[in-house]
Amino acid sequence: MSQIRALLDFVALNPTYISFCRWYFVVRNPTTADIEI
Repeated sequence: MSQIRALLDFVALNPTYISFCRWYFVVRNPTTADIEI
């Protein structure tokens, strides 16, 4: 579980990475593109 904790800490410190995840999510799910994120 320590790896998951480290990953969460990493994501929390990288807003750009979070933005990328949101963009990737929209690209993978075109039907959700109308949702404001």
